[in-house]
Amino acid sequence: MDSFLAGFADDRRDLRTKDWPLMETVWPTALISVAYLGFALKIGPNYMANRKPMELTTAMNLYNIVQIVGNVWLLYNYIVNGWGTYYSWGTYKCLYKEFNVDCIYMQFFRSLSAGGSRHET
Repeated sequence: MDSFLAGFADDRRDLRTKDWPLMETVWPTALISVAYLGFALKIGPNYMANRKPMELTTAMNLYNIVQIVGNVWLLYNYIVNGWGTYYSWGTYKCLYKEFNVDCIYMQFFRSLSAGGSRHET
């Protein structure tokens, strides 16, 4: 099974992302998913079975503010490194086979992961 998954993933992987976190193999993502399901379906409900609900108003407000700021940052990078500069709304073509590490498409993802825009004119 492991060799099947490794072969399946290796044949379809984008080599530009091989050094990114969680992109080496499928196992880190699978383990995170199993841990989440275990907590959401078993551990969490068992822990809270005989407890009163927690007051999380301040935490939820802070979380919502962080989500708003993060989404504004994503939108900014989406516009600056994509549809606002390089892509054309009328003649968009999917260039799936372009595997240049320094291409515009990778520039967008690097700007998101590095926390700064890499827009070059």
